[in-house]
Amino acid sequence: MEHKTQIVVNLPHSIYKISTSCLLALNCASLQAESRVHLTDDDRISGKLLKIDSEGNAHVQSPHSSAPLIVVSPTIESIDFDSPVAPLKDRDEQLELLNGDTLPCTFDSMDQDSVAITTWFSGDIQVPKNAIQSILFKALPKIYSGPDASDSWDWNHNWKVLPKQILCNGKGEISKNFDTPQNFILDCQVHWQSERPRFRITFCADAAELSKVQDSYFLEFNSNNLLLVRASSTQARATLGEYPIKLRDREHNHLSIGIRVNRQLRSIELLLDGEKINSYFDPSFNIPSGSFVNIESNLQNANESLMLSHLEVSKWNGAPHDDRDRPRKELDHDLIVTSSGDRYSGNILSKKPKSDAINFSNAYDPTPFPVPTEQLQSIHFSNQLFSLLESPASYTLSLQGGGTLSVSQLTFSNDKVQAVHPILGTLTLKPQSLKQLRTIQHSHD
Repeated sequence: MEHKTQIVVNLPHSIYKISTSCLLALNCASLQAESRVHLTDDDRISGKLLKIDSEGNAHVQSPHSSAPLIVVSPTIESIDFDSPVAPLKDRDEQLELLNGDTLPCTFDSMDQDSVAITTWFSGDIQVPKNAIQSILFKALPKIYSGPDASDSWDWNHNWKVLPKQILCNGKGEISKNFDTPQNFILDCQVHWQSERPRFRITFCADAAELSKVQDSYFLEFNSNNLLLVRASSTQARATLGEYPIKLRDREHNHLSIGIRVNRQLRSIELLLDGEKINSYFDPSFNIPSGSFVNIESNLQNANESLMLSHLEVSKWNGAPHDDRDRPRKELDHDLIVTSSGDRYSGNILSKKPKSDAINFSNAYDPTPFPVPTEQLQSIHFSNQLFSLLESPASYTLSLQGGGTLSVSQLTFSNDKVQAVHPILGTLTLKPQSLKQLRTIQHSHD
């Protein structure tokens, strides 16, 4: 199959289906693809991504075409990159911007106006201080962060896996194996559209389907309370804890849930909206050892919905819950949280290059004093006004090794990626740092 001219993939849907189906059939016998372009009509094109031009069109070299295919911007939903990850040093910090973007980095220095960081994906970056939400030190190793439409889940027809959320209409169950270690943290946000919200989160399960699960823990939420239960194939089912909560009376139909599992000490900590509810001890001889997480919606009406977002699974060292679990709120002063859990309000003043301490003054003593960064768990900046660039973000970039960026005016070539960020301005990224590109669809109403 030879083509002497470039192929522009912008055909009517029926014709386009035939063309891409042929390409996909041929791709089954092709060499391993370097990128996968997912299209809005659920088709997919595999090949080497040569570039993304100034119009947002993707130029893809298929192994079965002598000329590049040009996939026009409106038909692109996302692009997955198979570039090998460059060797990474263990990152010490994670910086979170006011728009929710996260940057794995090394915290180099800080003055009154900006914070200097070093990144593996874009070198040295100066970040406006008043555009930073927080900096986390020695971040807990993430096992999973999502959901994402490309994830591999087991679910029935009522569930949908969408970008940044999973959604169920009526009753249904969905599960995923996270290969969790002995101790881990599970965080998520649950939203519902129902007058009688009912759902269950099962963890440490030994199977994907609830009907086959023998050993597990689960949180059972109904309209009036929640139960923490241990199920076992060798022992009687045991209720480890109960907490009164009327979901239907909440002003906003959502709840942040934090689960801290320490199987070595047989304990489970439960947090709701960032506040620790209690620690529960499991006296059983056989602690559930599985690594499946199953979410079950028990809504009775198919017109009602349950949605989960901001799902994260992290390794855990067993330390008490920290400030990362608290909901964001406006701060009148900067805040530092130590590794022991102590919290101090005041002013985060500066950090000199190559220094291992930040200069801080608290509300009780305005005299600056150094706080070693090795004693810090996180720092949070008082919320200040920051004007974002007017251009709305067109893409969300997921980075190899963790981190996300919302960017616009993206151009891609073999040796560099250039993009405009609403806070950081123009960035030059390493192509091998990209894990996925997802198009943001803007309403034109």
